[in-house]
Amino acid sequence: MARRLIPTIMILSALLVLGGCLMDATVDANGAGVMTVKYRLTNEAQFEPTKKRFESTHVKLTSASVDKDKWGTFEIKFDDVTKLPTAPFFASATISLTDGEAGTKLLSIKQVNKNPSKLSDEMVAYFGKDVTVSVNLPGEVVKSNATTTKDKTVAWKYPMNDFVSAPEVSMNATFKPGTGKETQKTTAEGGTAEPAAKGSGQGEKENPQQPAHKSGK
Repeated sequence: MARRLIPTIMILSALLVLGGCLMDATVDANGAGVMTVKYRLTNEAQFEPTKKRFESTHVKLTSASVDKDKWGTFEIKFDDVTKLPTAPFFASATISLTDGEAGTKLLSIKQVNKNPSKLSDEMVAYFGKDVTVSVNLPGEVVKSNATTTKDKTVAWKYPMNDFVSAPEVSMNATFKPGTGKETQKTTAEGGTAEPAAKGSGQGEKENPQQPAHKSGK
């Protein structure tokens, strides 16, 4: 199976996140931040070359590991979220952080897949069924096209085949800097924020529809 998966992983590695993977990021008030990316490798020989794909002038790999089932975990820090695409792993993404209305900021992520195609059931079973992108922002989210929002955190969750077969995927979130509850996540400076109040999940909002995928037509 590994030989049949190799061409697929070469295509998927150009995406913002891979099938079955989790990308969990925290962005601070200056646009810097940290991120953890987890996805399954096709073989252990991919591990060292993949580490280099997370490096650039603006992006530094701080930790990397792979387990016995070939799940790789990569932790990075970046000095400017809009410069993430300077690292080869994120090269097919465009990220902007711009001023919005009434003192808000808009984070926009556009992922372009130049070779969209669906994967076989075998590949979906290997890589995982879903792609999840989670971003903790430096202010309360007031609007987004995310699957769920909770105070400062937005999360997009896609069925893996929907993500890899879409010519373009757009994610955006509008937030008001300096507002909202802190969540306990590592900051770009290496510290931790105060944890958010725990409860029964009240305050978490789920969007009724998955984020729209543009057909590129």
